[in-house]
Amino acid sequence: MKNIILSSLATIFVLIIFHSWFSPGIIAGGDLEYFWNYDYFSLHPFAWNIKSGEGLGVLFVPFLWIYMAISVPINIVKFLNLPWDFAQRLIFFYPFIAISIFSSVFLSKKIIPNSSFYILAPLVFVTNTYILNIVQGGQLVFALAYALSPMTLLLFMKLIEKSKPAMSNVLLCGLILSLQTMVDIRVAYMLIAVIFFYFLADSFSRRSDIKNSLKRLLPTFILPGIIVGLVNAFWILPSLTLSNSLVSQLGMEHISEDALSFFSFANLENSISLLHPNWPENIFGKIYFMRPEFLIVPILAFSALFFINKLKNLQEKVYILYFSLLGLIGAFLAKGVNEPFGGMYIWLFENIPGFVMFRDPTKWYILVAISYSILIPYSIEKIYFCLKERFK
Repeated sequence: MKNIILSSLATIFVLIIFHSWFSPGIIAGGDLEYFWNYDYFSLHPFAWNIKSGEGLGVLFVPFLWIYMAISVPINIVKFLNLPWDFAQRLIFFYPFIAISIFSSVFLSKKIIPNSSFYILAPLVFVTNTYILNIVQGGQLVFALAYALSPMTLLLFMKLIEKSKPAMSNVLLCGLILSLQTMVDIRVAYMLIAVIFFYFLADSFSRRSDIKNSLKRLLPTFILPGIIVGLVNAFWILPSLTLSNSLVSQLGMEHISEDALSFFSFANLENSISLLHPNWPENIFGKIYFMRPEFLIVPILAFSALFFINKLKNLQEKVYILYFSLLGLIGAFLAKGVNEPFGGMYIWLFENIPGFVMFRDPTKWYILVAISYSILIPYSIEKIYFCLKERFK
C-alpha cells in the first residue's frame, strides 16, 4: 500500500509539472484574483488590508483567519520566482485535486476496508456539481478546505475510537484542525459539530457511562482545541479585542435575515440530490429546474440502509447510520430557509453562536458530499454481491 501511494504521488507530481509548464495562461474570474504583486503578502499578518477600500485600506480582522493560508504558499512561489499562471495551478488547483482524491480514498478505505469499491469515493467527492461549481467560481481556498475535510474527519474518528489515544495522535488532530481553521473557519466549524456527533454515536455504541465519556473529552476535544487556539492566536486575539463590533463591521449583507433568504438558492430536492442549484452555467442567482436524473444519487446512497439488518458487525452499523444521518442533516441545512421547516434555519442563524457565518447555506453541501462518497460505494458493493449471488 505504501509503495502504491508513493508511486501515485510521484506520478501526480510529474504530471503537474508537465501540465503547468506546457499549459500557460492566467485563470481568473469569480473569486479567483490575479495576484500581480506578491509583495502584498507578508509572513507577518496585518490587521489592515491595503489592497481594499479604494487604496485607503480596510480592517481585515474579520477575515484574518485566512491570511496565513494564502500568504505562506504565495511567499513560497515568490521565493521560487514563479509566474502567477504557473503558481496558481501549483498552490490551488493541483493540491485541491490531489488532497480530495487521497482524503476521500482513505476515509472510504476505513469505512469499507475489505472492499475494492472504495476507489469510487473520489469519483463522488471530486466530480459532483457542487464542488465543480465552487471551483469554476474561483473559490479555490474554500475548495482546499473541502478537500481536506474527509482527512480531518478520518483522523478524529480514529482518535475517538481509541480508549487511550497516543499524544502523537492528539497532536496530529490538533494540527490538521488548525490547518482546516486557517483555510476556512466555516468548514472547521461544521467539522467540529460533525466530530462531536460521531463522539456521541461512538459513546452510545460502546454504552459508555457519562463519567467515561467526560474523560474522553480531554484528548478528543480539549487538547486539540488548545493546539488550535495557540496556532491561530494571531487572529483569535484581535477578534476578541474587537468582539463587540466585529460582526457589525461585516455589514447587514452578512447578518440580516433578508440576506439569508437571498442566499438560500437550493431547495431540498437540490441538496439531497447533491445538485447545485446554479448548475451547469453557474450564473449567480440563476436557479434551474430540478433535473430528475439526479434523484438516482440519493436513492443509491440511502440504499445502504436496506443492508443494515444483515450486518453482524456493530461498528459497521454505526458507520452506515452515522453517514446516513450526516447526509440528511447536510441536505436539510443546505436548503437554508426554504421549506420544509425553513424557520428552523432562521432560528439557528439567530441563536447559535458562529452560525452567522453561514449566510450562504449551500456550504453545508460538504456534509452531503462526504456522506455520499461513503454510502454510494458501499451501496454499489452490496448491490453487486446481491446480484452476483442471485444470478451466479
